[in-house]
Formats: sequence, structure tokens, C-alpha cells
Amino acid sequence: MTFPQFRKYSNNKSHFKIESYSAMEEIQTMGKYFSITRLNSDKMPDRNYISDLIKNPNGIFEVTNGKEYSLFLKNCVSNYTPLYKSIL
Repeated sequence: MTFPQFRKYSNNKSHFKIESYSAMEEIQTMGKYFSITRLNSDKMPDRNYISDLIKNPNGIFEVTNGKEYSLFLKNCVSNYTPLYKSIL
């Protein structure tokens, strides 16, 4: 498996950049706000979540690419308010 891998929810409200089996980043929109969450963990629940993103056993994630991830981030920065002041 090569990294990064990219996934998103079909509703296009969350995009994921999977950097390794223990590290990922999520960009999420909520109403007029957006957040960026970075996860870097060796804890089993977090690793299981990342594994589910990669393997997609229930078919709830769509495979996407770095270009779409970057466009989603750019759209969030241009059209949404950061949920936390520390974002960007």
C-alpha cells in the first residue's frame, strides 16, 4: 500500500487524507463552518478507524485523490468559517 490514500463520504462533507496506518487528516464541513482534524496515534481504536477508511468494509467511503482533497480544502477556506481559530 502506498500513501497518501484519499477517501470521502458520499455526502461530500468529509474528506480524508490517510498518511499511514496510524496517521490521517480529516476536513469536515458543518453548516457554515469547517474543521481540520489531524490524528497521529498508535492506539488500537484509532488504528482500527484508519484501517476501516483504507479497507472500506461497509462501502461507506468513496475513493478519491489528492487533487479533489486539495480543491475541497480550498473551497472550505474560501467559503466556510473555521470552527476553531487555530485552523490555518
